[in-house]
Amino acid sequence: MEPDQRDPIDGWMLVGVDGTIQELTAGEPDPKLIETSESIDASGKIIIPGFISAHSHLWSAPFRGIASESNLLDWIEAAHSPFTPYYQDKDFYIFTHYGALDFLSHGITTCYNWVWNNGWDYEHWIEQFEAQLSIDQRFIFGWALDVTDTEEANRTRLKAFLEEAKTLKAENPHLLKVSLSALGMLFGDTELPYWEGKLMKDFGLDAQAHYLEDPAIKHRQQGEFSIMEKAGMICDQLHLAHFIHTNDHILQKSSDAGVRMVWNPLSNGRLGSGLADIPKYKQFGLQIAMGLDGQASGDLSDPFENMRMGLYATRMKYESAGVMPPYQILALHTYESAKTLKVEDRVGSLSTGKFADFLILNPQE
Repeated sequence: MEPDQRDPIDGWMLVGVDGTIQELTAGEPDPKLIETSESIDASGKIIIPGFISAHSHLWSAPFRGIASESNLLDWIEAAHSPFTPYYQDKDFYIFTHYGALDFLSHGITTCYNWVWNNGWDYEHWIEQFEAQLSIDQRFIFGWALDVTDTEEANRTRLKAFLEEAKTLKAENPHLLKVSLSALGMLFGDTELPYWEGKLMKDFGLDAQAHYLEDPAIKHRQQGEFSIMEKAGMICDQLHLAHFIHTNDHILQKSSDAGVRMVWNPLSNGRLGSGLADIPKYKQFGLQIAMGLDGQASGDLSDPFENMRMGLYATRMKYESAGVMPPYQILALHTYESAKTLKVEDRVGSLSTGKFADFLILNPQE
């Protein structure tokens, strides 16, 4: 799944004790190597890179199925808000732990966890971080602002967290990086983008924001693009989740600035948000990833269903089966997602030096 390696290899792979690929070669391995190593015989099977969910809310996994006929904003009120007064210590640890295991069981070996606490208790953010550290799944942790606190308090808290994460990253290969889970203009707060733009620049962090998802507020959000520009958010450190209801001006500005986007077909279909015009975005030169979003908003954690939903919906829109090949959408959920999140040096494809995160598929099942 490297960009220049489309054809499959019929061969073997050697993984080191550190979990990285030491060798990947066509043909048969040396019999002595098989005798002296722990080996897996995958004859007749297909090996692909582990999937990446470039936009996720792991904590929401227990809340799927609620408000099944609501669009985004009404769904948030029905599926999240009623439970806020009842959270207890360790709830978010358990929720996140369950969500990550659910992802892993469906072949998602890396995820971006856009952290939300649904109650403005900082401990709930930390519980999610601790839960992910306890599981053998690679992750990017999206640190979030506490909008009930001051800008300076958030800055101090973030600095302390990044110092802790730097130490943990050296000890735990599953923590790939820390990012900023940005609110941007989701709720129309014109001050937040300036906070987030400064934090992105001052700490050198990538940021991911929900933008142009709900059709009910698309015109308002389109008009607020200039606010994010003035705040310094529209740059190559930003990836936008959903990014459905765009226009040519926004697409061109975003592409010129190096902004990236994350496509979430299952969630967008479940919530009636709309269909991102991926072929058009690619014409504008946007870097594109795929995500499962939260299990509560997409119901399923299955990347194959996510790809199928996106692929078929795009073909229906264009009335052409050739507009998006299956290979392209598989790349979007693996290598291209890693590239969007700037971790393609470690995950997203099977090549020497990267982590050996892979699935073994039986084509007979």
